[in-house]
Amino acid sequence: MPKINEAAKAWELTLAQRVGDAVAKRRKALGWTGVQLADRTAELGYPITRVAISKIETNSRAGKFDVAELLVLAEALYIPPVLLLAADFPDGEVETRPGHTVDSLDAVRWFSGAGAKLIRADALAAEWEERLSRMRKMLAAPNSTRGYRDQLEDDIAAAEAALVTLRADVQRQKDELWGGERVRTGDE
Repeated sequence: MPKINEAAKAWELTLAQRVGDAVAKRRKALGWTGVQLADRTAELGYPITRVAISKIETNSRAGKFDVAELLVLAEALYIPPVLLLAADFPDGEVETRPGHTVDSLDAVRWFSGAGAKLIRADALAAEWEERLSRMRKMLAAPNSTRGYRDQLEDDIAAAEAALVTLRADVQRQKDELWGGERVRTGDE
């Protein structure tokens, strides 16, 4: 009997649980039953039974799911497949291999090879936060001239407004994704 690497098996189970939890969360956000999701997968040409979906959602298959299931479930749920692997995106963390945890933003970038709109919005918001920090430090400097200070105050107000808008856009996209709004798929 082959020796089982316990750390690898634990990672496999955790990954499968993460995917199962994301499937259940998105299915519920859409207001669907397991039967409705099973019907949708059949419409897409790769039927996944209600029982199989239940086992995926409850991680009752010893950590096993295949790429075909991941892709079809993502399509059926109107969600990018990578977000079934990184459901806490853009805020959480993902263990991309045993013992290697990265933030979900980096995991999605790595997995997809391309930046999604939400990634860009979140990165832009982080950039504006950094700019604001620098401007506030400059404004606090005692030797700033009055004209420069006035301009800096205007720039800070504009940056704060941009940051509020960007953060609201990130939150709106997250709400659309997990709150039941339909997300366009690649063929729509």
